[in-house]
Amino acid sequence: MKFRLYLAVFILAFWPFHARAAAGQQSSSLVGSGKSFTIDSNPDMRNSPHVDLGTIKQIGGEFEAVISWSFVTPKQKQAHPDLPDDAQIFERDRIECQPNRVFYYTIEEGIQTPDGKILDSQKLDPAKKRQEATGDPLLVDDSYHPNPSSLVCWAAARKCEGKPLSWPPPPMAYSDNGKLMTQILNDWNKLFVPSCRL
Repeated sequence: MKFRLYLAVFILAFWPFHARAAAGQQSSSLVGSGKSFTIDSNPDMRNSPHVDLGTIKQIGGEFEAVISWSFVTPKQKQAHPDLPDDAQIFERDRIECQPNRVFYYTIEEGIQTPDGKILDSQKLDPAKKRQEATGDPLLVDDSYHPNPSSLVCWAAARKCEGKPLSWPPPPMAYSDNGKLMTQILNDWNKLFVPSCRL
C-alpha cells in the first residue's frame, strides 16, 4: 500500500510539468454538451488516448465516455481489410469518480473513423463488466493519475464549478512529512470529484 501511495505521489508530482500545454484553456460548458469535443489525455505518451468530453453522459452515479486511439492492430486490419488508414480503436467506458480514486469499466469496444462513425463494435454487459472490474486492482486505483478516466472526472468537476477547463491540472504540492503528504493527496483527489450532475 505504501509503495502504491509513493508511486501515485511521484506520478502526480511530476506529470503536470511534462505535458502542461495538452489542452490549453477551454470553456467547461463544452463538457457533456452533446457536441464532440476531444482532448488528448497525455500528449507526451505515444499514441495517447483521446477522450471525447463533449459527448459524456451521466448515468446514475457514473459517467459514460468514449476513449479512442489512433492505432489499429494487424489482427484487426486482417479481419477488416477495407479499414481506412486513419481508423481508430475506441472503447466506451463507465467511470465513477470516487472520493480518493477513479473506478471504470468498459461496456463497448470497436473501431471507428476519426469523426466517430462506428465501423465495427462489440457491446458488453455493463453489470457483468462492473462486477469483474470491482475485483481488478488495475481498475480500482489508490489515487487519480494521468489517464483518460481521471480526465473525465476532472472535466466534470470543472463544469460543476463553472470554471475553465485546462489539462493537465496545476502541479500538486509536495511534502516530506508523511501525514501532511497524505492530506495533500486527499485534497488533490477531491479536485476530481464533481459536485453536481451534468
